[in-house]
Amino acid sequence: MLVSPKKGSIKAGKTFRLKVTIRAKTGEIGPKQFRVNLRSSNRQVKLPGSVVVKLKGNEGSQVVTVRATRKARGKAVITAKNGKFSARSNLTVKKACVKKKGEGSGGQLCGKTNHL
Repeated sequence: MLVSPKKGSIKAGKTFRLKVTIRAKTGEIGPKQFRVNLRSSNRQVKLPGSVVVKLKGNEGSQVVTVRATRKARGKAVITAKNGKFSARSNLTVKKACVKKKGEGSGGQLCGKTNHL
């Protein structure tokens, strides 16, 4: 089982796409699909509880959308698990761009740009 990318970054309030891939030697009568349970170590990073990966030949993959809330901070470890097999992806959460308070800021966001 693989989760790609292994490392990545996500901005607070935005989404990120992960790909869950399974390689299996099922033979002719083995299962053609697997339910993979997903979990985030950060409560502010949301994703589906599980996805079904259907095999084509010996391999199958499914794209999962991960969403970070506006208040998300720090890091999140996304774990995909099926039976005794598991895979992880480490995400760094970058904080959201917020309007600076004060009169001298000129209505700028993040202190760098003046777009809204």
